[in-house]
Amino acid sequence: MNNVRIRSARQSDASAVRSVARESWRAAYDDILDAETIERKLDEWYAVDELADSIARPDGVFLLAADGATGEDDAVVGFVQAGRAPEDDGSGPTPEDDTGDTYVLARIYVLPDRWGEGIGTRLLDQTIGAIRERGAATLRLGVFADNDAAVGFYEARGFERIREKTSELGEEYVYVREI
Repeated sequence: MNNVRIRSARQSDASAVRSVARESWRAAYDDILDAETIERKLDEWYAVDELADSIARPDGVFLLAADGATGEDDAVVGFVQAGRAPEDDGSGPTPEDDTGDTYVLARIYVLPDRWGEGIGTRLLDQTIGAIRERGAATLRLGVFADNDAAVGFYEARGFERIREKTSELGEEYVYVREI
């Protein structure tokens, strides 16, 4: 992990982000979602052009974990994206989590063979620092209720479960953390 550095994503990283998403989704969700749903959502949410547009948005944070020790030039091993919560996103803010400017953690993934190395924590910490500088007071996220690894990750990092909701893909927990 000593060779992993966190940096801002570039539009040219979109294909690498998609590759990390594909591998991570399969590892994280094979026991939660059927293969067809996983592939459909990967195609829908991780199209390279759409990712490049997301990376270029000035109102959000999109960071990568890049490892120069893989034999490739800064191979992407993880990523995170957060943005200001839209007022009409249907998930809040609610009185329990509206403590000022709220950001939403849209996605955070690390290659499965790199889980447990602290890369996700570093991505999360740097994201929190970046949104704090932009005036954020709260970070909110949703996670599949059956995703025990992710639930444990967020709870170990100070996120509080504030409610449950049903999405098109199943039951989710909504977490919030004051930053």
